[in-house]
Formats: sequence, structure tokens, C-alpha cells
Amino acid sequence: TRQIGNLLFGKQVFFLSREVPRYSLEFVVRAFGGRLGWDQTSGGGSPYAENDRAITVQISDRPVQGHQFLDRIYVQPQWVYDSINARRLLDVEDYLIGQPLPAHLSPFVEYEEGDYVPEAATKLAAAAGFEGEVTNLKPEDRDQSEDEEEDAEEAADIDGASADEDAPDSDEEDEEDEDAVAEKQHQKQLLAERAGVSFSEYQQKQGAKPKPKAAAGKKRTKAEVEEEERQKIAISMLSKKKRKVVNRTQADAYKKAKDVNTLKTRKAQAAAKPVKSAKGKKN
Repeated sequence: TRQIGNLLFGKQVFFLSREVPRYSLEFVVRAFGGRLGWDQTSGGGSPYAENDRAITVQISDRPVQGHQFLDRIYVQPQWVYDSINARRLLDVEDYLIGQPLPAHLSPFVEYEEGDYVPEAATKLAAAAGFEGEVTNLKPEDRDQSEDEEEDAEEAADIDGASADEDAPDSDEEDEEDEDAVAEKQHQKQLLAERAGVSFSEYQQKQGAKPKPKAAAGKKRTKAEVEEEERQKIAISMLSKKKRKVVNRTQADAYKKAKDVNTLKTRKAQAAAKPVKSAKGKKN
């Protein structure tokens, strides 16, 4: 077993003011090697009195602390829990008495590429020595998970093909009709491509709805348009099952990006909102 001095709070002696949750803080502080006392109104048997010179940290949840000892720091309870989640003693500047607290982050959230990452998470990761994207996944773990997803999709395609073979004749006929229509459509697209007709022009000739114009200020380049057309043609050449997988993946990515933009907009609106100051009463 590790020595108590090597634990997170092994060198700290806490005192809990009467307004903080004693039993919750007592449990986590002791679990990480800390010693503590509490106000007599919270129960008897405290090994430390409030004026004990051995106390290094006092946990208080008052906006103003009347009497303060100069040889200890006064922090709010969230500092204890955030330090445990971060697995290190955090800077106390953001947790001093009367200070607005930073966002409390869950230790069970894993941020992936494209996710909305709170400012507090980025700040915490930078302070811990990380750079770039905030993520709890190692590169080799991410590659392994992607490989597992691809294997699962291939297995699903194989299972789906075997299930189609065992399906009734009516289902097979319906699928054959759909495949025949899709094959004809694919041949028409290839002929149009060989003739030099772009994919968007081909869609317009077929009576398809034109794609909505891009938002103002985000004019796409010719290379981006051509790349989008190549992707559409490539998707059209896939089997029906694989097209469903691609469409579902694109829909999930679009929804994820939309949610991230919504959170960023709300954050910007909250930051721009002026703080109302209390008006003094007239005599």
C-alpha cells in the first residue's frame, strides 16, 4: 500500500466550516490521505479545533469570511472535488471565498474530435501539460476502436446478405426490382459523367431539387464543389446497405456539428449579456 504522504491530500489538514457538507467531504478527504476537523455544531469528536495551527486548508461556503487565520487558505468545497477529478491539487485562485466558481466537469466524459469542449476543460488540460485536442483516448486506442467499428460494419453486411438469402421469394423480387432500378440509374450517371455533364447538372435534368445555396459569407470554391460531386458519385456507386451506413454517418455528423454550434452561440450570448448591478436605495 502507498504511504499516506504520497496521496493527493496526504500533506494537508482540513477544517470544515459548519455550512459545508461534512460527511461527503470527510469521506473523500480521508480516502485521499487527508486529515480534518470540523465545527462543533456539525458533531462532536473533531480531532482539530478551528484555531489549531496545524490546519492548512479551511473549507467554507460563505460569501464573506469574518475572521481568517493567515497561515491557511480558505477555499470553497468544489476545490476538493475538482482536485480529485483532476488527480492533482488545483490552483486555489479560482476557488477562493467569494469568487465565481468555474464549471464543474464530469470525470466520465471523453471529448472526441468535433465535440464541444468547455473552456474549463481546455484550461484544465493545458495546465496539466496537454496540448491540442482534449481527449482521454490514446491514438492507438482510437485506431483500434475505428478498426473494431469497421469490422462490425463488415460483419453486419455479411449477416444482412445471409439474411437476404433466407428471405421469402417476394422480398427477393422486391430487392431485385430495386437493385435493377438503382443499376439503371447508376449507368445513366456514368454515361452523363463520360459526356462531361457534372453531377449537379445531371440532377437538375432529372428533376431533382437543387441543393440549397450556401450561407452568405461562406462561398465555396470550385475545388470544394468538385470534391462534393465526386463524393456524391462515389456514394451512388455503393450498394444499398453501404449507402444507408454512409447516409446515417453523415446525418449524425451534421447533428453533432449543429449541437456544437448551438452551444457556442449560447456561450457567446451569455458572455455578451451585461451583468446588472444592484442599485442603491435613495434616502
